[in-house]
Amino acid sequence: MTYLIVFIFLVYCVWQVDIHGHKKYAKLYYLILFIAFTLIAGLRYKIGGDTINYMSNWNLYPNFESNSIIDDIEKAQLTGGFIRYQPGWILYCMIIKTIFGSYYVCQLITSLILNLGIFHCVRKYSRQPFIVLLYFYVSFNFIQLEFETAREAVATGLFLLFAFDNWIKRKWFLYYIGTLLAFSIHISALVMFILPLLRNTSSWSTKVFIFYGIIPVLVISIAGRIILSDFLIQLANVNSAFQTYEGRVLEDNYNSNYIISALFTPTIINSMVVLWRKYMVNELIPLVFLTAAMIIGTIFDFDCIRFSNYILIPTFISLAPAIQSLIKRQHTVWFGIVLMYLFSLPQYYVVYSGGDLSWSRYFPYQNCIAPNQTPNQKKYWN
Repeated sequence: MTYLIVFIFLVYCVWQVDIHGHKKYAKLYYLILFIAFTLIAGLRYKIGGDTINYMSNWNLYPNFESNSIIDDIEKAQLTGGFIRYQPGWILYCMIIKTIFGSYYVCQLITSLILNLGIFHCVRKYSRQPFIVLLYFYVSFNFIQLEFETAREAVATGLFLLFAFDNWIKRKWFLYYIGTLLAFSIHISALVMFILPLLRNTSSWSTKVFIFYGIIPVLVISIAGRIILSDFLIQLANVNSAFQTYEGRVLEDNYNSNYIISALFTPTIINSMVVLWRKYMVNELIPLVFLTAAMIIGTIFDFDCIRFSNYILIPTFISLAPAIQSLIKRQHTVWFGIVLMYLFSLPQYYVVYSGGDLSWSRYFPYQNCIAPNQTPNQKKYWN
């Protein structure tokens, strides 16, 4: 019900503000959605698989009141999960734990940072803010960023707050400072160090990116599945971190149907650029192609999509004018919603193929104030 209420309100905002231009209450609607997004993610209870890991590890973080803080940190880093954690994330958790103590405060602050970044970016760069938010909400990326991640959620929020503006303005020193801040939280932000190469839109035409970006990624991804599978098995056996992130390419649900869905999504968004480029934010179009390349990369490894988290909102901002034009032409918002949903078809396919227990990771929504888990949710988490 929680998800449905937010969805209906978003559709109403899209129809009233972005389609019909009734902007009298637009700022109020925007504030309500910011609060809703922040509280849904910040007050969740055992929603999202990674959430459980962060809850379990919370007691391992030392606080600054300890008399043996260095020894406590070294001891924590010997545990499996901490070996992958960046220093910035550990410091972030230590500060919150010292001041507040509760994991749920950390979860709420994490949600606040992420959604401040998202809503700041959308407000500043989009003329169709509610379409962008609806696009984000109906895509699997909402579930992934708001529920599945914590470290990457903070890193994405910091990137959108302190780096992306400087990418737009070509202030590269400040851009790299913001990116380093995000990188200190999660290593995936390393990919954003190459983003300035895409700032010159004149050199990244549709044809250039498809032939020199999309197609090579496609070839490498398929080759990775077919040629490198035996090598991956051996590497996964000797490296636990690699087993977590790369070994998934060997799972049974990564079948031909999944590969087709992973190719279908980039085809949709690239077609939108080709057909409706005149409606789009031109300087953000290279980010759309980069996102498409990362989605294709999920053929090799599902987690490739996570590298696009930092530029998903700019990608949606770029595509939103085309969605707005299509909705106006078709005189229905549902056409746009279906198109938005197709963006995350591969991720939804993986969850759907997992059956009812897989869905129970996210549905129905549970809050930490008065949780009421279903039998499937209890079975899944136990």
